[in-house]
Amino acid sequence: MVTVNLKKKGADMYLVTRQFVGGTLKGQVHTEVTSVRWTVGTVVSNPVGGSPYKIISVGVDDPAADGRRALRESGE
Repeated sequence: MVTVNLKKKGADMYLVTRQFVGGTLKGQVHTEVTSVRWTVGTVVSNPVGGSPYKIISVGVDDPAADGRRALRESGE
């Protein structure tokens, strides 16, 4: 796992996992760090440039006192 500090000043960063439910990426699961807050269970059925997907996990970056990353996971 690669840890990247992308935190913008004053902005929370989220670890978002999406599962592709159709198209050429069907069955794949991708995780990204983003400043966009998604809701678990959201389905994007007609994205502009790709395969439809469902948000399956959203974690909020929460640095622990000892410097390690900790995630508060929210799931379905």
